Amino acid sequence: YSTEGFRAGLKLGMEPPVRQLYFTDNSFMKQTGVLNTILSENGLYENKPVKVLVIGGKEGMATLWLSNKLLRHDDSQLFCAGPFEKNNLEIFNFNTYFSKYYFKLNTIKADDITDLMVASCGDPEIEFDVVYIDAFLDTKNVIFNALTSYSMLKENGILIVNNYDNPRVKAGADIVYNNNTLGNLHSGDFSVYKY
Repeated sequence: YSTEGFRAGLKLGMEPPVRQLYFTDNSFMKQTGVLNTILSENGLYENKPVKVLVIGGKEGMATLWLSNKLLRHDDSQLFCAGPFEKNNLEIFNFNTYFSKYYFKLNTIKADDITDLMVASCGDPEIEFDVVYIDAFLDTKNVIFNALTSYSMLKENGILIVNNYDNPRVKAGADIVYNNNTLGNLHSGDFSVYKY
């Protein structure tokens, strides 16, 4: 609602301030066309609750995009877990503040994400429709994050591994894919699997 004081303060022709987000790496935007198609074809744009996990987060571009696309339903939520450094956490929080569904975002700062993932995958109540892995470029951590994420995927859930064009990331993602019941929906600079 608007009050008399608010209406009195309005001036015709006022321009809202320009919102300038801070991203040093826009490479995620190359993924959005394929992701749009995959998420739509798998019913994730329907008006139903969706739970999303982003591992990593960096400056928040993937989190911002995924939240705006997937959190339409009142009961939808997105969790972003990572070992944010001070400056990165401030930038991440600033950028993701402009999500249409900011109030549905949950940021979890974990210096050691291993403990968090082990505790989470042991809880049958923690399940996700979409997991986006955007952290750590070494094979061991990719295997660990992909396996623990896989154990938290709902049936027909989507697992996305960023940086698949990196040989160490590809090696880790391929090990998980080849040893589990996953369908490969896309491979390129990122990879998408369906449980």
